[in-house]
Amino acid sequence: MPKQDDRLQKTSPAWRRKLDQRYRRYAPHHPKISWKRWTVATLFLITLAAFFFDRPAIEWARTGPEWLRDFAADITDAGKSGWILVSAAVIGIGSHFLGRRLGARMHRFRAIRLVHASLYVFVSVAGSGLIANLAKCAIGRARPMHMDEMGTMGFQPFAHDYAFESFPSGHSTTDGALAMALAILFPAFRVPFLLLGFFLATTRTLVVAHYPSDVIGGFSLGAWFALMMAIVFARYGILFRTGLPGARAQ
Repeated sequence: MPKQDDRLQKTSPAWRRKLDQRYRRYAPHHPKISWKRWTVATLFLITLAAFFFDRPAIEWARTGPEWLRDFAADITDAGKSGWILVSAAVIGIGSHFLGRRLGARMHRFRAIRLVHASLYVFVSVAGSGLIANLAKCAIGRARPMHMDEMGTMGFQPFAHDYAFESFPSGHSTTDGALAMALAILFPAFRVPFLLLGFFLATTRTLVVAHYPSDVIGGFSLGAWFALMMAIVFARYGILFRTGLPGARAQ
């Protein structure tokens, strides 16, 4: 087997061999990807919200202060992934080509780090968003617009209809992924980033687009995915150099 592995290593592309070498070097020093405790805690919060807060929250949002609903409507689309993905791609590609033109080694290193940071944000937001979209289609929970006739627990799985794609909230997933990614990249500001991200996620309820349990599920999914991607990057020695929590960018 060792000889066969050696032959495979020699016939693999150079980038694959380099990744394998980095994985063997860095992976043993970083934590395992954990999901059980996170899942249990998230399910508890989702259940609590579904039974005790979903209906009251939507009823309040429908009749709450108009200025608050207008404010929420103005900022809620910050949770759309498109602008984040485009920005990350532009910054990453621009940094890559700029770094190749820089003469000083330190400047090239900073450019490469920016490429890796952009890639990390892109993967965190895109990956969690894809999972959320697949889940909401499969689950088929009715949005609050149908609460009066179907209650808070109406479901039509695989309906492929916007009205039945409430759980988890896609905007909240993006908010969670971006907030956690920024919290890990800039740990000194992790609390403000996470609080701001969760506040943006709650606007989905204020605009009567999602129940609180949808928001909790989406935000938790996005945050967890970004955290796990940081661990994956660290296992290859890319961008991060210490275990999580307390990870810091190289």
